[in-house]
Amino acid sequence: MYLRVGGKVRPFNEADVSISYQAVFDGLRRLVKVQTTWQIDGTVLLQTDASQRNMSAALATLEADFRQPTPDLIFLEDNGSTPTPLQLLARNCLSGPSLTNFNYPKDSNKVYAIGTPYTATYVADSLAAGAGRPIIEFSESVTDTGEGGWERVHVGGAINLPEEQIGTQYKPYRYTQSGSAVGLLAYPSVPPPIWPASLKRPRPQVSLMSPEILGAVDQMFRISWAYSYESARPLVGYPHRFTF
Repeated sequence: MYLRVGGKVRPFNEADVSISYQAVFDGLRRLVKVQTTWQIDGTVLLQTDASQRNMSAALATLEADFRQPTPDLIFLEDNGSTPTPLQLLARNCLSGPSLTNFNYPKDSNKVYAIGTPYTATYVADSLAAGAGRPIIEFSESVTDTGEGGWERVHVGGAINLPEEQIGTQYKPYRYTQSGSAVGLLAYPSVPPPIWPASLKRPRPQVSLMSPEILGAVDQMFRISWAYSYESARPLVGYPHRFTF
């Protein structure tokens, strides 16, 4: 077979590949993304006109072929034109294929002028079928500030022991609902307030962080939020669970 890297076709039977897949799940253990790794092992052979000079030129061409940005990787049948199922296409990827490693391994049988082995590793991420707009992380907390009800104070003390008094009989109860979430391809929605009737203000405090630029498609959109509550009576409620 032939290996095509981007617009370049490598010589017949020069390379072979080992392909592995790693699954990426969202917060509910649903498959959202697959990371594909191609480990390419090849040997540049000079069957005619073998010389160190010609091998140096062949290796320069090899490195130029593998330096192409996000190339399609396709193994072709022996006719040199028919694609096999062994292919990794950039248009189907969220990021990559990206060359993460390239080297000439040490080999006691290597003769530079005749044959030089090499390895190349490509990594690409692709969206799983039916993933939609997945949420990778979600967490929320409800904080009771510890205020509310009566408040004990001590007064005096300049001469005698301070006297204990109830400084405030009905101090308001205060709570905070805060959290954060990470969407793979877009910012997640802010969950609703737990106690809408006790909000101190109608809108939550919201913070958006810029996504990670991992390739052709931006990923990992992080958002955080905080609601403030105040009530004359204690409130009972629990943070949202990640169920969407």
